[in-house]
Amino acid sequence: MSTPRLSTQRIDRLRLSVHRLARLMRQNTLPGTSTNQLAVLGRVEKEPRTLRDLASLEQVRSPTMSIVVDRMEQRGWLRREADPFDRRVVRVVITPAGKRLLSARRAQSNEYLRERLRHLDPADIEVLDRAIDVLERMIAVDPNAADL
Repeated sequence: MSTPRLSTQRIDRLRLSVHRLARLMRQNTLPGTSTNQLAVLGRVEKEPRTLRDLASLEQVRSPTMSIVVDRMEQRGWLRREADPFDRRVVRVVITPAGKRLLSARRAQSNEYLRERLRHLDPADIEVLDRAIDVLERMIAVDPNAADL
C-alpha cells in the first residue's frame, strides 16, 4: 500500500496558510516586543542557555544575540548567571518579568485564535482538533523548534 502524498499545490496552500496565520499573529504582538525577543524568551524558559547556543538556535551571529540579550536584560526579562559548575560559562536565564511577558503573549495569541475559531462550524473545529497532533509531530522532528 502506498503512502498518500499531498500535491505540490496542496503543499503550497499549506505553506501559505501557515505563514499567513503566523504573520497575523505576529502583527498582533504586544507593543515593545519583537518576534526574536519572544523566541529567545521561549528558548530560555525551557532551560538556561549560553549566548552561543541562543545564537545558533536563532541562526544569528553571537554579537547580534549579545545585543538582543542586552536589550532584554535592560528591560528585566532576562539575566545572565554564571554556570554553577563552570564559572567561566555564562547562561541566559528568564526572569519572573520575562515569564509574565511570555505568558501574556501566549494568552494574547490564544485569544486571537479563539476569536477566529468562533467563526468556524463544528466540523471545521473537529478537523483542526485532529490536525493539531499532526502539526505537532511535524514540528517535533526539528530540533530548532521554539515554544512560543
